[in-house]
Amino acid sequence: MKPWPLVGVRLCLLGCFLHATISLRAADPPELIQIVESHGVVEVSTDGNRWVRTQAGQVLRAQDRLRTGPNSRAALRWSDSSVVPLGPVTAIEIVPPQKAETSFSLRLIKGVLSFFHRDKPGSVRVLTRGGVAGIEGTEFVIAVDDNEQTTVSVIDGRVSLTNEFGAVDLRSGDQGIAIAGSEPKRIVAGFVVNHVLQWAFYYPAVLDLRDVALSADEQRVLADSLTAYRAGDLLVALEKFGTRDPASEAEQVYYAALLLSVGEVARAEGVLTRIDQAAASEQHRRSAVALRQLISTVRHESFSGNRSPESATELLAASYYEQSLALGDTTLMRALSLARRATTNSPEFGFAWARVAELEF
Repeated sequence: MKPWPLVGVRLCLLGCFLHATISLRAADPPELIQIVESHGVVEVSTDGNRWVRTQAGQVLRAQDRLRTGPNSRAALRWSDSSVVPLGPVTAIEIVPPQKAETSFSLRLIKGVLSFFHRDKPGSVRVLTRGGVAGIEGTEFVIAVDDNEQTTVSVIDGRVSLTNEFGAVDLRSGDQGIAIAGSEPKRIVAGFVVNHVLQWAFYYPAVLDLRDVALSADEQRVLADSLTAYRAGDLLVALEKFGTRDPASEAEQVYYAALLLSVGEVARAEGVLTRIDQAAASEQHRRSAVALRQLISTVRHESFSGNRSPESATELLAASYYEQSLALGDTTLMRALSLARRATTNSPEFGFAWARVAELEF
């Protein structure tokens, strides 16, 4: 699946406190702010104290708060033309208009969000602990870390990052950093767009459970998680995995695959590094390489580590990578051939059959 279009944006960060705010046109009713995607633990509070688990379809109004849990994410439809994806461990608040002629706003308390904006220029504002962001354009990413540092990544366009201590102009590919009490700064080196947005991308399941040698005891402990995985419910599979530390190579491969399903790429890569450092068995090493190829596929990076795929896991990862090369019918047919080989190698591998059906369309 292709990532969301990466198109222009212009931000203006103002004020001494960066309270992240995204505005809606005053003429639009607040009912347009709606949860359109909910994965994992997503909760809403209408009074700031009591949190209730929610799902796609719920409407958000002024002063409502929303938060996502670990390994979770959500997306809001801010208007008919704008979408706001939220990353894991993110908290926001809907802020009412300050004046009758102004718009609703979104306060980013912590975490990360991406704003895909097609409303008229100037109709969007974002605020965090370092200033206020007014957006003209189409897309940007803003993150607030545990130290309340705000990082704004400009995909395309211009940004003026401002607070009471100074201002800095940002252009396409630039990042700006703002901390309450100090002058905003521009990171000259720029950033890799796909790395900034990777938490929001879709990572399909490619791991065949036959390619991980779980012990009888591990299969017993992880029975509920494995059942959910075989049924195609990756979120439940991750939830049922629990907080256990994956000790064996087999568990580490499985856990890394689950983390990718919710976009936790950095954590998945950390687990895969443990496998590399442990001189893993050939079976688990090859499965880990296949997961790395999937990461490269979603990032649109070249990859050469899976030259002779054999297992169903390797073949399915190679199928997605082949399609990402985007060379027309040639790559699509190669991708289909690889997926079909995966079903031949593992006839009960449901994700491979789903992949074949997808490509045959």
